[in-house]
Amino acid sequence: RLLKCFHVYCEQCLQRLVRGGQEGQSLPCPQCRQDTLLPVGGVSGLQGAFYIHYLFDIQDALKKVSSSEQTMCNKCTKRGRPLLRDVRRVDMSRLHRSCSS
Repeated sequence: RLLKCFHVYCEQCLQRLVRGGQEGQSLPCPQCRQDTLLPVGGVSGLQGAFYIHYLFDIQDALKKVSSSEQTMCNKCTKRGRPLLRDVRRVDMSRLHRSCSS
C-alpha cells in the first residue's frame, strides 16, 4: 500500500503497525515518520502501488521473452536489438530511443 510520503509497504505489515486501523487514524511511515491519515476502510483503503504491479508485469514478460524467440522492431532488425512486444500497456509506436532519431 502507498503512504502519503510515497513509501510502499505490504498491507499485512501496515496492519501490524496500526492497532485497529480505523478511518481517520494517523499512521506514521516506518521509514520517514510522515503521517498518513487512514481512509475509509483503514489500511485496506490505502491506494495500491500500481507501479509496483506494473514492474512485476514487465519482469514476467521479460522472463517469457528471454525463454523464447525475441521479436524485433522494424528499425532494429538490422541492428539485432530485441523489442519487447508482449508487455501489457506498452505503446508499440515507440521504438528504442537510439532508433527514433
